Amino acid sequence: MNEEGWSFKCKDCGSTELYVEHEYSITEEIVDFLECSCEEENDFAAQRTRYVTTTYVDRMALDDGHHLGDIEESEKLDTTEEEGNYEVQCYKCLEEAQEGDWTREVKSSDIDEDSHEFYVRCAGCNREIEFGWSHPGRGGRIWPAECSDFNPWKSWPEPRYRTKWLEREWVQPDFRGTNRRQNRGYIERG
Repeated sequence: MNEEGWSFKCKDCGSTELYVEHEYSITEEIVDFLECSCEEENDFAAQRTRYVTTTYVDRMALDDGHHLGDIEESEKLDTTEEEGNYEVQCYKCLEEAQEGDWTREVKSSDIDEDSHEFYVRCAGCNREIEFGWSHPGRGGRIWPAECSDFNPWKSWPEPRYRTKWLEREWVQPDFRGTNRRQNRGYIERG
């Protein structure tokens, strides 16, 4: 048990420590530009656009108050590339160019808002632990389901657990997605 009055003990390995992983993706729009160096009057020899998406995972501790700690480790998981536009104005310069002749510019870099995934894991065996949030929309503290102070009615489920929580009746009746008046025992009559 920690100083806040809650405890966790992994049912598989016996560890008492938890950590949180946050996965997300960043997409960069990259424009490669090749200048025209011949006597032709072109704006450029060639220009190509690529979209590079990189997925990262940040690992952080879950402190005694169920808050996320500072990022302790960040890891690049995967990179994918999608070709965009490719425009050629001078084939002669393009044919003579080396890879080092291209100029690269990152036009934009955006976090994919739909890519955020959070996981609570046992620090001993990396087993995933179900959890909820103290505020809707993934806000506030994280409440792991296997902690001694877990109360599902005081938290909002991580979206991928919502169906399980509904089956277990862990979601407050007012937040099950049906009419609030019906959930309180009232029947609306038309």
